[in-house]
Amino acid sequence: MISFWSTQGYKDGKKPLPEIARELNADALVEGTVQQAGSSVGVRVRLIKALPEERNLWEGTYDWTITDVLMMYSDVARAISQKINIELTPDEETRFVSPGRVNPETYKAYLRGMSLLNGSTDEEFNKGMEYLRQAVDKDPADPQAYVGLAYGYVSLGHGPASPPDAWQRAPEAAQRALKLAPNLAEGYANIADVKLYYERDWKGAEQNFRRAMELNPSLAMNHYHYAWYLVLMGRLDEAIAEHKRAQELDPLTPLHTAWLGGLYWHGGQYDKAIEEARKCLKLNDNYALGSLIMVYGYAAKGMYEEAIAVLRKAVEINSDWKYTLGLTYAMAGRKDEARKILAELEKEELSPFGAWGLVIMYTALGENDKAFQAPAYEYAS
Repeated sequence: MISFWSTQGYKDGKKPLPEIARELNADALVEGTVQQAGSSVGVRVRLIKALPEERNLWEGTYDWTITDVLMMYSDVARAISQKINIELTPDEETRFVSPGRVNPETYKAYLRGMSLLNGSTDEEFNKGMEYLRQAVDKDPADPQAYVGLAYGYVSLGHGPASPPDAWQRAPEAAQRALKLAPNLAEGYANIADVKLYYERDWKGAEQNFRRAMELNPSLAMNHYHYAWYLVLMGRLDEAIAEHKRAQELDPLTPLHTAWLGGLYWHGGQYDKAIEEARKCLKLNDNYALGSLIMVYGYAAKGMYEEAIAVLRKAVEINSDWKYTLGLTYAMAGRKDEARKILAELEKEELSPFGAWGLVIMYTALGENDKAFQAPAYEYAS
């Protein structure tokens, strides 16, 4: 099943269904129309065989109140699984029988929040977190709102300006979600992330990753993070396979394609890394991480001028990567230009990325004493 976030890219488009199916590497598509009148929701759904030509396989009409929209989703999913002869697991059957009710305002806030968390700017991310906090405030009994918050805190924990309490808040939100809905895959996935990246509990991380996969094998972000667990365990081939699975499930999210390239670079497959970076930038030419992976590939091949050309554009999009441009200048032997960037970094207000960048730049220019003496970024308490 392709991720909701990838399919959202087509909601306002005019592409023919066969073309969409090819882009998503899907055999069949689900098409639906929704009408809402007050608290009532009517949905007409079609299951379409898109390739080699369009063919209607099944259609159904459903009418529910907005508070029971999750039950409607379950009915549709069950009908489709029966039509295409998919055998549901006991956990999936349990979810379909009792998916729970929703507060309409909470659900809207959750969807808005999750959409913004997958944006490309800090402003979008912060607004997304605000929507998710609103969702929790509106209905403290909604588990989905809590897993959304947990996902946000995990993302913050990975970021260059992680707040000190991000890794405490993430498991709190995930555990709250699991208390409300013990079979919620996203809850286990978030717990796995905390155990992997913060607690360094390798056994606990793998157990939770696998439990999330049992509950929902189509959860792309779970495959993505499990891939990085496998990298840390020295199982690179398995990690690449897991990352490819994340990409298959959510092909239009640039993150999955960019870091698949990162894994290829990590394994010394530099041409493949560059190829995935190009694919990523076709999805979003302003996605700085895709440019960075391309730079890694070029630099590893000694193609420094190509790397510098890419980095100049990346720095225009995200100035946090300025130190990488300086590093690449140094690697190319263009020390004067590298020192110019170092001077700029030294004058800037210290940030988490800036502190790291200074150490990298000092080391690249052979100033090891300054690297050890570089100021550390201190978070506000």
